[in-house]
Amino acid sequence: MTTINTIGNQAATTAAGNSISGKALGKEDFLRLLVAQLQNQDPLNPADPTQFTAQLAQFSSLEQMFNMNETLEGLGSLSGDMERLSALGLIGREVVADSDIFDYQGQTARIGYQLPVQASEVSFHILNANNQTVATLTDASPAAGEHFYLWDGTSNAGTPLPEGSYRLVVNAKDAEGNTIETAPLVRTRVDGIQMAGGQTRVETGNGSFSMAQLRTIDGGTP
Repeated sequence: MTTINTIGNQAATTAAGNSISGKALGKEDFLRLLVAQLQNQDPLNPADPTQFTAQLAQFSSLEQMFNMNETLEGLGSLSGDMERLSALGLIGREVVADSDIFDYQGQTARIGYQLPVQASEVSFHILNANNQTVATLTDASPAAGEHFYLWDGTSNAGTPLPEGSYRLVVNAKDAEGNTIETAPLVRTRVDGIQMAGGQTRVETGNGSFSMAQLRTIDGGTP
């Protein structure tokens, strides 16, 4: 009966190959393969019932995995829709973004930082696109928390700087001179929402920020 087994295996392989057509094996393909195996088995030497039961269990497990993936994809789509609806409600509101990059567009920019503990001294430097320090601000003895300052776009020499993208670098030290980790912040108003490439971003007068970068919204949390 070797010939019958060989024909059966070839038929099962052909059925699976025709069904898959270069794609990954799905639950329908798995079921077709199982049926083809039954149809082409040797009647004088049928498939082992234990092995067949194991294959059915594999199919059940595969089906559950596909169903779970579909459910997760649906939840992901719903989450994206909720994020977009939430973002639309931010237009016109003031937000605080975790970012060391901000845009200066000719109007005063409100920039700052967050301290986890009391510092003895803090200095923050504004760098241009060429990574050159163009302005430096200092704070004598800031407490823990958020601190914001208005920058009018002038350099250390008092000359106006061009519009464009700038970077904020904060240096904080405690009483012993140890460096304190700080978080640069930008406080600004949301002018619009950009939805592209599956990502939602808020457009402001001081740059574009992702929803994940928003720390607070009008004093609350996003």
